[in-house]
Amino acid sequence: MTSILKLQNMTTAEFEHVASALWEGGLACLPADTVYGLASIPHPEATGKIYEAKGREELKPLALVFTEARHIISMVPDLPDVIAAVLPKLMPGPVTCILPLASPLSGMEIHSVDSVGVRIIPPPVGDLFRHLPSPLAVTSANLSGLPDACTVDEIPKEIATACDFIVDGGRSHLCAPSTIVDLRPLTDGEQPHILREGPMKAEEILRRLRSSG
Repeated sequence: MTSILKLQNMTTAEFEHVASALWEGGLACLPADTVYGLASIPHPEATGKIYEAKGREELKPLALVFTEARHIISMVPDLPDVIAAVLPKLMPGPVTCILPLASPLSGMEIHSVDSVGVRIIPPPVGDLFRHLPSPLAVTSANLSGLPDACTVDEIPKEIATACDFIVDGGRSHLCAPSTIVDLRPLTDGEQPHILREGPMKAEEILRRLRSSG
């Protein structure tokens, strides 16, 4: 049975219980500034549950969610310096950054071998997985092709019943999917590519990149 927890009322023990359930391969719907997300650890059995619950094509990769930029830099192999330098300028924020992968991420199943999308989710939601040995694999908590969920009530029944926990953080502040920006062109001295326009506009991204130098 799915447990629904109010984020603002959660105890330390409940935070630890959700983290433990995730680490054991469970699913959780988590709030974010953008839209609600469906999350698991990035191990094959756990991510398989995401694809099944969401009705997602397995060719579509999952993003990884971290709590700090330094964790991304330490985990992504041979990340180019020019990209590592700008990550703290763009995140945390309503943006998913596409990074190059020099080699597949060991022990992680995200259905992508040459690139990875990453986000940073700060506390208090980030505290749910801050102490886990890996980031979370995340996608939006909606059925593929249907509207995103900005509240717990908007999470489809098919997804809600597949979850071990739903963390209710109220209505998402932005109620819009994150901007997706491909940072790989930076390694060739080019501007990043905006793959999906979202709450963080292209002008703001470029402004932040200019300020990084």
